[in-house]
Amino acid sequence: MHPSQPIAGPRRRTRGGWLPVLLLCLPAPAMAHALHLVRGEVHVTTDALEIALTLPRASLRHMAARRADRPSLEATLEDLRDRVAGGLIVRDAAGQVLPPPETATSWDPDAGHVSLRYRASGPLLVLRYVPPEQSGLREQLLLTCTTPAAATRVTLRLTSGGNPGYLQFAADHRARRLVRDRSALRTCAAFAADQPAGRTQIVLTTDAARPGALEVTLPLHLLDSWDWLPHADPDFITADEFERARERLRRELTTALGCDGPDVAATLTLPELEADRPCGVWTGRLHVRVRAAPGRTARIDLFNGRVQQVTLVARQAGDCRVRTLNSYAPEVRLPG
Repeated sequence: MHPSQPIAGPRRRTRGGWLPVLLLCLPAPAMAHALHLVRGEVHVTTDALEIALTLPRASLRHMAARRADRPSLEATLEDLRDRVAGGLIVRDAAGQVLPPPETATSWDPDAGHVSLRYRASGPLLVLRYVPPEQSGLREQLLLTCTTPAAATRVTLRLTSGGNPGYLQFAADHRARRLVRDRSALRTCAAFAADQPAGRTQIVLTTDAARPGALEVTLPLHLLDSWDWLPHADPDFITADEFERARERLRRELTTALGCDGPDVAATLTLPELEADRPCGVWTGRLHVRVRAAPGRTARIDLFNGRVQQVTLVARQAGDCRVRTLNSYAPEVRLPG
């Protein structure tokens, strides 16, 4: 199943507790041994994304021994290089896939190393790992990311199930300063707009200055888990597709937000979408503004196998209170 296709039972709630958000499933017949975890470092410069993977010699020997053709350690490392380079998809802020990377391998007494270098710039990079062949085994890349502008470190865990990992940079992206998850932020400066899309799945915002108002920021790739916005290209949405789905989206989302009814007004916008250019599924975010009766209690019903929790940001007098909603605690009282 393609990662962008809807999952089975999109309306089914999770009642038995937390499910792991990052499921591993992977590998190639060419490599009979499952690479359960490959660690690496990511270094971002003004014009490049550089990834360095390290695999101990003992792991390489074990991998080679599991293969029928008993390759050399050098050949095993080269196979790993080709597999990762072929399966790692890097997109820019417009959702476009970057050209294939420059690759190299090297050795030290303890380990083999693989380096990948992509030409990259802009305020956002999205990484997904989709190996060219799937065997049902499990694999993941654990990447620690740094930039020259600051000591900020962000960790991406990419699984062969194709989950997205995001590197988002400050407004002046030329400085290449990484933006960390802001779920602990207690001030109101553009909270929802500053959320790295991969860290906070959905942001709900209420504002005491706007009674009955509820705002939602929803990463587009999560919409596929409900199948409310059909699109022919699994990676892009056109203006026509969005317009055809607008009424259904409005109806489904107001119901899922516990704000359906004749007294409810809702508007939907997709800021990244332009009439002559489609919006990337992995980079776009849908904004929903709902106005219902002040003081109403809304019961959130957006949870499924891919959406385990949402972040609620309650604005009051310029400050924010942040809490997590899930299927066990789904209620929001609208200001009024």
